[in-house]
Amino acid sequence: MTHTEPNHDDLEHDARGAVHSDTDFSGETRLARSLPVRIVLWVIGSLAVVLAVLGALLPILPTVPFLVLSAACYSRASTRFYNSLLNNRWFGSTIRAWRFHRGVPRRARRYATVVTPLVFAASIWLASAVWLRIALAVIAVGLLWFLWTRPVVAVDDRGRPAETPPADAASRD
Repeated sequence: MTHTEPNHDDLEHDARGAVHSDTDFSGETRLARSLPVRIVLWVIGSLAVVLAVLGALLPILPTVPFLVLSAACYSRASTRFYNSLLNNRWFGSTIRAWRFHRGVPRRARRYATVVTPLVFAASIWLASAVWLRIALAVIAVGLLWFLWTRPVVAVDDRGRPAETPPADAASRD
């Protein structure tokens, strides 16, 4: 299934450019039929949001994977929470960049490129077992490789994913 970015011409913005919208992403949801399954998915999605918020504050936790997980869970559990998440002024553009463009905003890539080696270096320094140090180094290199092989998604001044820049723009980071 291919995803297309919904039309955001009707979004309302405050003076700082924050999105205030009731953009309906319900076309992206496919709710589970079972109420217990929807409850479990909602709980997992909510825990993922909490971890994403912590990840935004603590460099040791990733943010985007938890946001993607929460969006996936909410898309099967609750149209209301899915819409709220994708319209969120702090996390919505990051989630939309990944869900619709399979890319990473330039600012998030730069931040992760600086923070990831620092956090993993501290973890490697604190680890006592050689095998653990090697495993952490391999994970860090794999994570950075994955990050740098994803396309850059330009985010406009309103926090919305703009068109993906040309391929040569990704190499200028």
